[in-house]
This record gives sequence, structure tokens and C-alpha cells, in this order.
Amino acid sequence: MDYICIICKQQFQPKKKDGKFCDNCRRKYGTHIARTYKNLTRSIPLKICGHCSKEFSAFNKHQRFCKECKKIPNIVYTYWRKENPERSKEIQRNYRSRNVELVRKRTRENQVKLNDKLRFGGFRLQALQRDNFICQICNKDVSSKNMAIVHHINHIRTDNRLDNFQTLCKSCHPKHHYKTRKLDSKKHFIR
Repeated sequence: MDYICIICKQQFQPKKKDGKFCDNCRRKYGTHIARTYKNLTRSIPLKICGHCSKEFSAFNKHQRFCKECKKIPNIVYTYWRKENPERSKEIQRNYRSRNVELVRKRTRENQVKLNDKLRFGGFRLQALQRDNFICQICNKDVSSKNMAIVHHINHIRTDNRLDNFQTLCKSCHPKHHYKTRKLDSKKHFIR
């Protein structure tokens, strides 16, 4: 009985039981031939994209979006939130209860307090008051809004002792770091 090869469309006498490919095509395509045949014979369902409403071929039965829409950041989560509003609100409530300080009303005062607590152990304002809101390098008044920077003298951010803090202005702080980096690099270069 003669068969017709699926790839080259020629008649052949099968040596194997499957009878789908001639010997030339089997030799030429090797192990990939089974995968090729599987993809050729498989019926791929067409679905409608949940975002742009275009038809696309879904290789997975759970696929909801076309390739272009899948590139949109957080698209799956956005649609999940729309479909599950109660569960989404519950997750938000749980997050807020676990991270009370981060979710508090984001006013300037609250951000300063949070920054003071996290980065300076609650001693930032005490260090500023100790130095009378004056820059310790150029003696400039830093009491105006957003001018004062509290600097860790030993450059260790976790060392939050009051005697490790120094009040600097916005122009002196980067200069100080530039000088210390330059000195450190020279020390490493000399060795």
C-alpha cells in the first residue's frame, strides 16, 4: 500500500508502521519530524483577546491575551482585580495592616518622621537642635525648609548614636563625600 509523505507530498512505501513520512524527509528532519507533525496536525483554537478584542491562536487553554497585550505591564493582575474585587480589597487591607507606617497618609511631616525613625533611629531632630540648625562646615543657617542634612560621621548608616551625627547643608554634604571618596581612593592607590 502506498502512502503520501506529509512534508514532500510524494508517494512512498513505508518501512515503519506510522507511514506519515518518506525516508528522505525522515533523514532530513530527524528527531524534529515528530514535533513538526504534531504542530501540523494539532488544531489550535482561536480565542478573542480580553483586552483588545482581536482574534489570536491560543496555544494554552488558559491564555486570555494576545502577544501584544501580554506585553502591557500588570495586565493580568489588572483584570484579576476587576473580576475579584472582594478578594482584591481583602489583600489590600491585609497589606495596609501589616505596613501601617508605609501606608499612612503621605504628608511631608509623616515622611520626615518615618525617615527620621528608619535612617537615624529617631535622633535626627535632636542632632539638628544640638548643632542649632547650623552647618558644621560653612556655618550657614539650615533652618529653612529642606536645607538640613544629618550626616553619619563614620559613614556607617546603622550606627545611630547621637554623637555620630553632624549637621550639614545641601551644598557641603556632597562636597564632603567627594573629598572622603577622593582620599579613600588615594589611600588604596598608594598601597
